[in-house]
Amino acid sequence: SIESILLQTFHEYELIIVNNGSKEDVKGIVSNFNDPRIRYIEHENMIPIVENWNRCLSYAKGEYFILFSDDDKCEKIFLEELYKLTLKYMHVNVFRGRIVIIDENECIKAIAPSSPEFESCLEFVWHRIKNYRLHYAPDFMVRTEELRKIGGFVDFPNAWGSDDATWFTLANIGGIATTNK
Repeated sequence: SIESILLQTFHEYELIIVNNGSKEDVKGIVSNFNDPRIRYIEHENMIPIVENWNRCLSYAKGEYFILFSDDDKCEKIFLEELYKLTLKYMHVNVFRGRIVIIDENECIKAIAPSSPEFESCLEFVWHRIKNYRLHYAPDFMVRTEELRKIGGFVDFPNAWGSDDATWFTLANIGGIATTNK
């Protein structure tokens, strides 16, 4: 995950790595990377999922925010493509990339269907409810301040649907822009 982020063609970002009470040697893994964009933060004890997401949001200094996980990786152009959307859709607060699901051997298991480059909130929600969308939290980039304005991530028990509810809330303000790359 860390390597895929550090290899981005777009270089202006911060990578905040949060150890949410893991017993793994996360600090040791992070210490293998010498990059000034990395900030490592360790929680003494594990906190609930959405509380951790919102704490991660509180650490962010950048204009945009992506919630990435330790089992995710992204193509080298991921940030560049999302940034291009921000320039084209100045009124939009939610941007999304297309995903490919791979197994542990990097064999493709599924590819998300293509999406229109711009959708209203209604279209976005309808496609998700009808199961025409395949997406996960790390596919999304949002304007940090807009996410803070709505109180951060919607907190549902065990985080089930918290990410979707958050994207829907932000998309309701200006729609959603998607790259099919």
